[in-house]
Amino acid sequence: MKYYYIGDSSRNALWHTLKKCLYPAILLAFSIAIYTKVLFSKDYNTLTDTTPLEIDFSEDLQTKIFHPNISKCTLDFIKHENRQEKFLTYLPHSGFHNQRISLTNAIFLAWYTNRTLILPPTILGRKIPWSPNAALMSSLARFKAHKDSSDCDDSNDFDDSDDLVENSKEKCLRFTASYTLLRWDEILDMEYIERYVRIRNREDFSSTNLYTMLNITNPQTEIYYPTEATRYDYQFFDESTPNDSVTPFSRRASLCSLRERKEKLIHFYSVYSSKRLTLNLWGNKRFKETVIDRHLVFGNPVLLDVANEITKKLGGSGQYVGIHLRAGDHGYKKYKKETIQILIEAMEKDEILSETNSEIYGSEMSFSKCASSNNQKIYLATDIEKHDKALIPFFSKYPCTFILKNFTDQLSPLKKMINSRDGTNLYNHFIPMVDLVIAAKGGKFYGTNGSTFSYYAQHLHQLWTIEDPGQLIDIGHRY
Repeated sequence: MKYYYIGDSSRNALWHTLKKCLYPAILLAFSIAIYTKVLFSKDYNTLTDTTPLEIDFSEDLQTKIFHPNISKCTLDFIKHENRQEKFLTYLPHSGFHNQRISLTNAIFLAWYTNRTLILPPTILGRKIPWSPNAALMSSLARFKAHKDSSDCDDSNDFDDSDDLVENSKEKCLRFTASYTLLRWDEILDMEYIERYVRIRNREDFSSTNLYTMLNITNPQTEIYYPTEATRYDYQFFDESTPNDSVTPFSRRASLCSLRERKEKLIHFYSVYSSKRLTLNLWGNKRFKETVIDRHLVFGNPVLLDVANEITKKLGGSGQYVGIHLRAGDHGYKKYKKETIQILIEAMEKDEILSETNSEIYGSEMSFSKCASSNNQKIYLATDIEKHDKALIPFFSKYPCTFILKNFTDQLSPLKKMINSRDGTNLYNHFIPMVDLVIAAKGGKFYGTNGSTFSYYAQHLHQLWTIEDPGQLIDIGHRY
């Protein structure tokens, strides 16, 4: 691993002083010029302009646009880089939002290294736990974009040691029906991202298909695998001395070391974790925050139309309180009563208005009754049932609380969404996404601390709502 420092070898104090003054001044002037050009550029700053840019992979776009503080590492990279196109890929695991976090990290890594991102599909329906290296690759190899019942005729593919299914055709069929694979641009808006990062989509997790796609004939010499012994093994940083001393990761590696790799493909096993990247340089943080974080949002038109129709029923964006309450699994389930009490107290502190009205509570929610009362309309996205006893204090306090099941008519377009590759109906897969968007569009937002669903809902809420940053409620055992 190499570390680069910019130093000087002045022969006298006067020259040393001049260099110390002139260099920062020149660098500052250059930074301001580049920053001003980017900030006021239509292509960069206009969110409604979706015209794709022509990208030549021989250009180091990230250096030209986002690196006014060019380091020696960057200069060496530009000077010595082989202009032949190179690639970067990774393997997804866990639930949808963990996969989305991996996607954001992979986009940054591809941009930073000036490599084309070979983007794997997202897995909906079945959560694949992290496993080290080749074991994760082996688990994912079972997932297919095009599924057929005949795939399970040879049930020997599923042996007794497999973590996913047991050795039987019935179990194989159940496994096959438990998931579907979608391209990310079928869920998220990727168009703006592709102005800065070259992307090619993988259809499945077959290594053979990957080698064919990239014309790789000798994997041992053409592919670099950063192996991981644990789920939180490598953390990457962009300065020679990372300043974050608190980290769950076992080892740290310089992002510059990734740039120096000569292999045709860098193949990560996992890039999950919001702490995977430690970014301190202005240009890197700027790209992450203004390109990835600001623009990597839901883009599926049916999903957005359904969410917008329900938002209108609630009075429009910003006219209700949005909540995500995770209380159906793990520690969240154990302490759900305490968590709900913390939520109520937080809302009371913020003076969310309510009045107990038995005529409203206990019956079907009525928009007209709520409109004629002093109760604040609330949208609750949660993984527990409406009639769960733990929710009684909340509905008693806030009777004008609505959940997704109150809007069955508006949800009907989702039932027509079919994955054309395998015939899977996408209704159940898109329901949580609609739930998230509606909650995020509230004028205020309360989420559950530790939930990646809540984190993303809060992030979207902050993009869409200037006045309220949102609040995450600690789960009950911290009460």
